[in-house]
Amino acid sequence: MSNLRSERRDLQRILKKILIVDLENKKFEIANLKAHSIGGSSLARELLLTFKNSLIITPGLLTGTSAPTGGRYSLGMKTDYGHHISSIGGFIGAYIRGYGIDGVVITGKSEEKLILKFSPNKVYFDSASDFLGKSIFQIANALEKNGKKTIIVGPAGERGSDISSLISERFRSFGKGSGKSLFEMGVKALVFFPSQSTLENKKFIKEALKIREKLKAKDKSVRRYGHPCYGCPISCAAMEGRLKKGVSRILKNYENAEKIVDMANDFGVDIFGAYLASKTCGCSIETVIKMAKDGKSFNVKYQDRPVDDWKDYLDSLGICVDASKFLKKEDIENLHKFFIEKA
Repeated sequence: MSNLRSERRDLQRILKKILIVDLENKKFEIANLKAHSIGGSSLARELLLTFKNSLIITPGLLTGTSAPTGGRYSLGMKTDYGHHISSIGGFIGAYIRGYGIDGVVITGKSEEKLILKFSPNKVYFDSASDFLGKSIFQIANALEKNGKKTIIVGPAGERGSDISSLISERFRSFGKGSGKSLFEMGVKALVFFPSQSTLENKKFIKEALKIREKLKAKDKSVRRYGHPCYGCPISCAAMEGRLKKGVSRILKNYENAEKIVDMANDFGVDIFGAYLASKTCGCSIETVIKMAKDGKSFNVKYQDRPVDDWKDYLDSLGICVDASKFLKKEDIENLHKFFIEKA
C-alpha cells in the first residue's frame, strides 16, 4: 500500500469545516472540527462516532474539482440495520464543496416536517406540508429547478418501512431504511443550490486534464444514459453499472427490470431490500415494493460488504470506482498528491 493510501487518516490531522444543522432549534453553524480522515466515507464514519443519531454528508477530498469523475460523496446514518455508510455520485457533493465546507451534519429532531434548503451562505427550514404523501419524482419535479439537486424521502419512508431508501437526484439510492430514519428526524427532503469550488492549484489542474483525456479515449466503449456525475467525461452514470452488475444480477430474469427500478425509486424503496424480502415472503419484487410503499417492514438480512481498502480510498477521494478501472492507480494517487501540495 502506498504512503498516500495508508495515510488517508493520518495525513490530514487538520480542522475540517463542518456545517451542523440543528433540527430541533432550526439553527445552523459552521464548526471547525479536528478530524483524521481526508473525506468521503472515512470522514462520514469518523463523524458518526460523535454525531451518533445524525445524517452525515461528506464529499470526497477531490469532489467538485477538475478531477475526472470527482463527483462522489458519502452519506452515513443510523438505521434499523445499524450504522449505514455508502457513497454515491451526482452533483450534490460538488455543490457542498462549493459552499466551502467539508461536510454536513444534520442532527436533532423537528416536530414539524421540513424541507431543508442549502445555499452557499444559509440553510432554509421550510415546511414540507405541501409535499407529504407525494412520490420522489413528483417532489423532484417541483424542487429540482435551475440546477438544484435533491435527496428525498418517499412514501415508504414516510410510512415507516424498514426497506425504505433516500433517493438522491431521482435515481441514486442510499438504502437500508434510510428514508424512515430521516423522516423520523422530521425531514422530507434536502435541496442543494448549485455552487462551484475553486480549491485547486495549477499542477493539480494540469494532471487532472491529462487524466481526463485518457478517459475520453475510452468514451466509445461506454454506453451513455444521460445521467452524468459532476466532472465525468464518460457520462456512464450509475445506470450503466446497474445494468451490468448489482441490480442487474438480481433482476436478470425480469424483462421489465428498468421499470421495477423506477418504481422502487419513485416510492423510495431500497431495491436490494425488496429483492431480499421477495425471497423470504414468496412475493414478487413488484408486490414487495408496493407493500413497502404502504409502510410494510420485512426485517431482511442484508449481507455485509467485504472490506476493500482500495474502494475505501477511492470513496475518501471522491473518485468513481467504475471509472477508476480505466485509469492506473498511480494516476489517481498523483491527483491526491498534487491536490494537497501547495500551489
